Amino acid sequence: MSGKITGKYFLLVGERGTGKTQLILNAMEKIKQSGVVFSDAHSDSEIFKVRLGKALRYTYREDYVGQLFAREAPERGSALLDVEKALNMVEAVAMKQRGRRPLILVINNIHAFKDDEEGEDLLELLQQRAESWAATKIVTMIFNTDDYSIHERMKRDASRMDVIRVSELSNEEAVSLLKEQRKERKGRKGQIESDDELNEIVEQIGGRLSYIDKLAKEDNIKETAEILKNEERTWIINQIGLIPNFEETAFDDQKYASCAWKLIQAIVKSDNHSVPLNKGRIITGNPKWIEMMDHDNIIRIDEKQNIRADSRILLNIFEEMVNDDNFDEDLANVCERVEEVDKEQRTRELIWSKKNDQVVRVGKPKKSWFSW
Repeated sequence: MSGKITGKYFLLVGERGTGKTQLILNAMEKIKQSGVVFSDAHSDSEIFKVRLGKALRYTYREDYVGQLFAREAPERGSALLDVEKALNMVEAVAMKQRGRRPLILVINNIHAFKDDEEGEDLLELLQQRAESWAATKIVTMIFNTDDYSIHERMKRDASRMDVIRVSELSNEEAVSLLKEQRKERKGRKGQIESDDELNEIVEQIGGRLSYIDKLAKEDNIKETAEILKNEERTWIINQIGLIPNFEETAFDDQKYASCAWKLIQAIVKSDNHSVPLNKGRIITGNPKWIEMMDHDNIIRIDEKQNIRADSRILLNIFEEMVNDDNFDEDLANVCERVEEVDKEQRTRELIWSKKNDQVVRVGKPKKSWFSW
């Protein structure tokens, strides 16, 4: 942010709640937000275009009088083209003050871009500008994402990109921070929990900053820790809960859930609570499931290409659920039901195909005078 490092652009990768955005905002505050533009990404490219334009104080001539006659302005086009024009304006401003501290453009939460052709094009456009601006040292771009798949996509075309990993705090760091925040809240005379009690809480919850902040603000942190665990347990059940006798309408959800729990089971039973990425693809049978689990904040992929639970609190919940007496039976029943429904759908498609083929054959004219 200070401009001391030039010739690069940065990608911040970390799980939800680890403090990536707050880290950027704190850095912006230190330089009094001078020469920095901050914009949030969005799945709709039109909305992202508007957000970027607002952050840059750039208008897209949307008040063109030709709209009164249902005619578009000749310079107007797609959202992607408008983003390109906005970036051209940034480059023009940056070139005028070349030799000074480079401008900073932050795109927050780029995992919000859709995983389709439009999203790919938008991410490619931004990365191309980041590469060229890093080479000329006029603008430094900073991207922020929760998803490892974004890192994979950007790594293909990256030559000047630095990846910064933002992880949970260690147990010692989390206990120290929680203790300090509890002292600030209760004051010098207030009695806070002992180190053993705080360490026990951190063992259950982990060192995620969002959880630490919630614990620090409450009077009864043990009760708050239980509430957080119950919220996460309810959330994970809603996301990938197993339904042994599910209806056909829930086929896709339960297929995803069964693959997810196979991978989670392997993570829980491993010695270091992790599974290599290549082995995870074999377990799930489809790399897309891993991308979806990462996007849904169920798992994370670390810098060593290992798949882990997204957080400590989720790992503890996974261990409880996988070690339940009925888990193996429920997972086996769901997998069996998935195969059964899949077989029925394939059989139905085959019968429909054959039936239509027979209709065509029967309907063919046998005599020359017969016409359709």
